[in-house]
Amino acid sequence: MEEFKIGDTVMVLGNDCGSINEVGDTGIVTIVDGSIQVQVKGKPNHTNWHTHKELKLVERKIDEEVLKYKTNAEEDYMNVPISVLRYISVLEDKLGIIDLEDQKL
Repeated sequence: MEEFKIGDTVMVLGNDCGSINEVGDTGIVTIVDGSIQVQVKGKPNHTNWHTHKELKLVERKIDEEVLKYKTNAEEDYMNVPISVLRYISVLEDKLGIIDLEDQKL
């Protein structure tokens, strides 16, 4: 099953939930909480929930600034103590921060 993230661009493939979005609409994922809220440009931001099976990923954007810092961090990685790296990893997990390696570029 496709995992959707906030900010993903998705296409509506089905509408079994009674969403105001129509099959073929493309929008941005705004909330992922069991069901997925999709904001389509020009439509109200309510009654727009979908199940995973009703959506298809169109594009996943990664912020260019984040990518720049990721590159810099990779260059500095070898000089950082392991305790600091572990702290960052635990903090990211607690905050729900995504792993850029899992993202489609």
